Amino acid sequence: MSRVLGVGAGLGHFLAAVLPAYPELQGAVFDVPDVAEAAANHLAPTDLADRCVTIGGNFFDSLPRRV
Repeated sequence: MSRVLGVGAGLGHFLAAVLPAYPELQGAVFDVPDVAEAAANHLAPTDLADRCVTIGGNFFDSLPRRV
């Protein structure tokens, strides 16, 4: 399974544009916790919600090892 991680990805607009073109791809939005929560709410009603997760964190501290 191929995955893409959007670091500092905001509401997930980039992944929302990429994922439909690549149906085998999974995605993750990584942003500060408040923005990640907003991204989850933004993506929830879309047909991408089952292929895209949101992760709250700070890339100055660390990035997720597994998405």
